[in-house]
Amino acid sequence: MVEYRNSLIPGEDGSPLGVRGSARDLTDRLRAEKSLRESEERHRSILENMDEGYYEVDLAGNFTFVNRAMCNMLGYTRDEIIGVNNREYMDEETAGGVYAAFNRVYRTGRTEKGFNWTIIHKDGSRSIVETSVSLNANAGGQPVGFRGLVRDVTERERERKEKLRLEAQLQHAQ
Repeated sequence: MVEYRNSLIPGEDGSPLGVRGSARDLTDRLRAEKSLRESEERHRSILENMDEGYYEVDLAGNFTFVNRAMCNMLGYTRDEIIGVNNREYMDEETAGGVYAAFNRVYRTGRTEKGFNWTIIHKDGSRSIVETSVSLNANAGGQPVGFRGLVRDVTERERERKEKLRLEAQLQHAQ
């Protein structure tokens, strides 16, 4: 594809003497834009269709982005979550642990993986989630927030606790 621009060359009396023009090949730019659009759509599709919750929060802990799975986990719509502080979805004890984890990530720049916290759903019920958190930086490398993945591990934790309870009963019986 070519972009062509032209303008009239005026004579002394104002009548046109001719046309001046330039052409520019836009093929490479259009290919790059198409590739970028396809890449953005691919990433958007991955985020929206994965089973794990994905979140982004600013430095204060206010949600700036969540995927569909995160909305489903909490029981809220995206509009109800965006702009709300993540502490709204946890009790005080959990909030303290989450703050400590985010603070370590901020200070060290290293991702925290596999730590659990309890979330409170819109209906008041609770779930245990396994979470990772990493620093989110702008193009200049300055921290602007955090991002991470969340997986509901409530059933796994119940099974683990039941197994421990049964093992303790067995040891006591022996």
